Amino acid sequence: LDENVAAEWGGASIETYVEMKECEVLAVILECKSLITDKISSDIKRAREYGAKIQVFYEGEPEAWEKLHLWRDRFPFLFDRLPVAISRPFLMDSEQQVVR
Repeated sequence: LDENVAAEWGGASIETYVEMKECEVLAVILECKSLITDKISSDIKRAREYGAKIQVFYEGEPEAWEKLHLWRDRFPFLFDRLPVAISRPFLMDSEQQVVR
């Protein structure tokens, strides 16, 4: 969902995702400094309306969990499924975490 992540992780564009109603899972990738935007809020709301599972992945840096408190406060249901820590410096390990 983060417009910056799409290019960094090899995606062509954030606009290339499939219609939300066709998705089974919405992956929310958070960095500690990720902002809550109207677009992201709308995507999360639509995912819930369509019954998609929501999985949070977050940049596993020191004190990341504490820094994500705004997300936990605003969207507590996002954390119903255990969030998965990933790390750009350890892409192979992170890839295995995502695949599970």
